[in-house]
Amino acid sequence: MRNFRSAGMLVLLAAVALGSCAKLVAEDMASSSPGESAFMPSGEVGKLARLLLEGDASEGAAGFNLAGDDARVVAMRRLSEIAAPEAVEVLYRFLTRPDADRKLKACAVVALGRTRTKEAVAALARFEQWAEWRRTVPAPFSFGEKESAIDHFGPTSLQSMFMHKGTDGRRWAVFEWDKFGLANDEGGQPDLWVTSSTDRRFWDPPILIERREPLMDWLRQVAEDSSRLAEFMKDSDADGLPDLVESRYGTDAEKRDSDGDGVDDGADGNPLTPAGQVTGDEAEIRQAIFSILFATCDSDYPIYVVPPGKFADQEYRGYQGVVLRSPAIKLGRVNMTGIEVELKSPTSAVASITDYEASEAASGHRAVLEKVQGRWVVVDFSMTWIS
Repeated sequence: MRNFRSAGMLVLLAAVALGSCAKLVAEDMASSSPGESAFMPSGEVGKLARLLLEGDASEGAAGFNLAGDDARVVAMRRLSEIAAPEAVEVLYRFLTRPDADRKLKACAVVALGRTRTKEAVAALARFEQWAEWRRTVPAPFSFGEKESAIDHFGPTSLQSMFMHKGTDGRRWAVFEWDKFGLANDEGGQPDLWVTSSTDRRFWDPPILIERREPLMDWLRQVAEDSSRLAEFMKDSDADGLPDLVESRYGTDAEKRDSDGDGVDDGADGNPLTPAGQVTGDEAEIRQAIFSILFATCDSDYPIYVVPPGKFADQEYRGYQGVVLRSPAIKLGRVNMTGIEVELKSPTSAVASITDYEASEAASGHRAVLEKVQGRWVVVDFSMTWIS
């Protein structure tokens, strides 16, 4: 029993350490936010920078394109016309602004694409790298609204079901969270999760658990003896993912690298899709439109890629959550059901993406792309339909 308790405590301490590390990273990002006065150009670019980096960046109507006369959209177009390095930097900093609406960020991606300079293309590459880094260093968990991976599908409000304060002052909370779409897809109950905090502001990474009854009594026991969580943190293949989470992902709990691409499942943003099996212009185009839709959002819900088609054989970078190849649609979650690419010339293309969440929650987007400085960039992007 002593060894069991020690193992449980080590697992819990690792989770706490991860939460503390994420907290420090989040605080560091906040202290160097894009709107800080250390970067503020003069003249017209400075005026536009203040509008975008310090002004309102809240969302508009979910699921619809922003008005062309929106002051922020106009500012982005003007920065694209100016095309100076400092104008490009303003657009990049807006893309990493934590409180900006995803549709506005999509407009910033398009503005950089239309700028067509070497600096603008490099800024898009930096944004993709930043987005991928963000996935590997998640922000601290918090209760409240959790954004969907597609903007016309409303957010989920997470609230604790029960809380209990342990003798050490740490507060524990258990809550329901249908993160993987099981309640809709299989008609079951939402998953249960548990987390803890010393200040009720920053919470440790939630731990997926199996249901225990009576739940409040079980939570009290956990608050007094956290080694009770060890059974839910079991990681048979030591890949960084508990077996329970692997059962939700569809990865192999007995195999560190389920897709055999050399990256452990716990670190792989596409743990069911091998890297590098789809390459070339069409793959780069699909990645560009994936980025404009999903690297611009703050969701970490799984995105399900549903075959058939080459688009389903491809890894996708820059999304904050995992991208899972799925044999069937997961109702209530974002499913990529198609990305079609039409090459008009060696340097121009049109592409569309289709998503499906439910019979009355689906949409299509269209992108126009150009190959500039050796990279495919989006120069026009819009929603074409919604249900």
